[in-house]
Amino acid sequence: MVRRDDAVAIAECRDEVAIRVRRAWESVQQHKAEPGESLSGSPDAMSKEPLPWIERIHNIELGVRIMPRGDKSAYTGKQKRKARHIEEGYRRKGLTESEAERRAWATVNKESGGGNKSGSGRGVPDTKVSSRKGGRLGGRASASRPAAARSASARTAAATRRRRKTKR
Repeated sequence: MVRRDDAVAIAECRDEVAIRVRRAWESVQQHKAEPGESLSGSPDAMSKEPLPWIERIHNIELGVRIMPRGDKSAYTGKQKRKARHIEEGYRRKGLTESEAERRAWATVNKESGGGNKSGSGRGVPDTKVSSRKGGRLGGRASASRPAAARSASARTAAATRRRRKTKR
């Protein structure tokens, strides 16, 4: 629950961010250059397009997490399949599509060290650290249940497998 004081503080912070973004936009407009001209003195000296720079400031000020904008062409097919599979798992757990995608690619990057399609580092083996952690957590939860409960689950699973086998 947000108290009135907190709500006022949040509104003031939002106003401050808006003021900073407006000032930054004006600064960029003053330093705007023609194509091929130098933007010396501008905050983002190499950019002819100020908008992404303004968005970065705005998002950093607000603490917004954004999915990286890079394309996925540097990733192998296996990495893309793995990310898709992980994303589906997060979607089944009820996460939003964007958060599930962000977490899936973060997991792939952690396990494989980023895109493995070209260049150096392609022969480095994957770590599987995230998968291992998930397996350990699941095993710990199972081990903490009473033997009777585990046995009942095993019987139910066996019955389900038998039932599905006859349908095929």
